[in-house]
Amino acid sequence: MESAEHQILLQWMDENLFHFSCKTINSNVRPGGVRLGAEQVLDLPYVSVRTLMAEGKQVGLDYLVNAGKDATYFKRVRQLIGEIDALESDTPDAKNSVADKYLAIITQHAEQGLHTVSPRLRQLLIPQGAAGYVAITPLASAGLSEHISAVSRKRQDARKIKDNQSPTIGFDRHVNSFSVGGSNPQNVGGRVRSMSRPLVFVNVPKLNPKLRAAFSLHYNGFRPSLPYDMVRRYGIWQKDVQDKNMTLALRAQESSLISPMLDAVRNQAQKAERSIHDYADEFLEPRQDALLEAFLSPTRNHADRRAQWLLNALDSFRFGANPDGTTIRLSFSPEERRRLHQLITEL
Repeated sequence: MESAEHQILLQWMDENLFHFSCKTINSNVRPGGVRLGAEQVLDLPYVSVRTLMAEGKQVGLDYLVNAGKDATYFKRVRQLIGEIDALESDTPDAKNSVADKYLAIITQHAEQGLHTVSPRLRQLLIPQGAAGYVAITPLASAGLSEHISAVSRKRQDARKIKDNQSPTIGFDRHVNSFSVGGSNPQNVGGRVRSMSRPLVFVNVPKLNPKLRAAFSLHYNGFRPSLPYDMVRRYGIWQKDVQDKNMTLALRAQESSLISPMLDAVRNQAQKAERSIHDYADEFLEPRQDALLEAFLSPTRNHADRRAQWLLNALDSFRFGANPDGTTIRLSFSPEERRRLHQLITEL
């Protein structure tokens, strides 16, 4: 390769190779992309460009659009870094120079063409608490697809040799190829053909149900439920006494019906606390759950929160529907709510 061509190729690599491309989502959008830097690696137990980078693995870069000689330049890069067969005329110095440049930029953050978001690209609105929402535009990585496909093929070949078993993960001929780039995929990128063959997982590994429950408690919060039979018995009692004056005997009866509900929720809270404690190392940061704390603590400091939750839970409890389609539910007058709130805080 001549020196002038060599220098053009090195400059082209820096300006045109990225991990993510807008055109892998919609080939009609303006070209744009992101190249991740070493500072953006992420050590988490799932497969992504960032997590593979954290393990020291390379996820292939690709060009953003085939404009002129881009596809040719990219093919030359792949030849010189050893991904595909090189030309006989390629010298060791040329190979080393391009390989060193590729290794240098593959962990250097860069962005191009992202100053505006094309209406052809989907956006997700992710809630950010009191701050409102942040708009996220997901982009795909052809290099990641290529890496996953290569690992899958390697594992399938090894499994066939070792066990002589049919594959459980791999390509399914019954699934049609997805079109990426229309009739000429190289207009989108040099690696996008790896995105057109979906992987089909027959036996998908399942998350430990206890760990799944712990994650739900940690991130979604404690969400107890009331036993149906307990609420039904209370509903029958409430209907029987609705026209009677509240006496000490009736108050004792109500207490005997409400107390098991609180005990049931406390048992759920204790189980939730054990679950969170057992898998505490799996969470990125500790979180405080006011409702969980209210049912775990026997002090009266949390009595009002316990009472408010139980009142709301009873008020929204559904028993089914009447023949006319209306919902069967409990109903409380303001006086009944005041009395019940006081009763719960005392239990």
